[in-house]
Amino acid sequence: MVGALLEEEGYQVGLAQNGEEAMRLVRQESFDLVVLDIMMPVMDGWEVASRMLCEDKTKDIPIVFLTALSSYTDQLKGWRMGCFDYITKPFDIGLLMMRVRAALEKSSQNREAPPQVEELVEKKIEQLLSLMGETLQRDYGLRRMGVVDVVDDYAVKEERD
Repeated sequence: MVGALLEEEGYQVGLAQNGEEAMRLVRQESFDLVVLDIMMPVMDGWEVASRMLCEDKTKDIPIVFLTALSSYTDQLKGWRMGCFDYITKPFDIGLLMMRVRAALEKSSQNREAPPQVEELVEKKIEQLLSLMGETLQRDYGLRRMGVVDVVDDYAVKEERD
């Protein structure tokens, strides 16, 4: 039913009958979003989400849980796992569509985002190592060449730049 609703809205949809089939699909094809039930045969939604979040190809795909499990504990588990949204059944169709659009917008923004944090950290580390090398060359032979001295020199150089 959800697949038919999404197709009516113009989305391309891939459907799976169980968790194992869902994993096979997300590994084989490219998806912008996964709407996932938790209570599925063969492999439940918790396991699918957990595996998706651990694999490079699927870890950045937003997951929207759509499930009858409505307890606070289940919802908290979904949020802690890193799902984008957690919707309980019965659900409002308009609300589902709004949340799907929000997840797709967020997914699109993430793809267009500036360099990843890891890249920025790597660049800063390279700058720091270069500065440490300069400092150690300049101060070689002094009685103090500890980390505090290098950090102090780095801060002074940053202020000059």
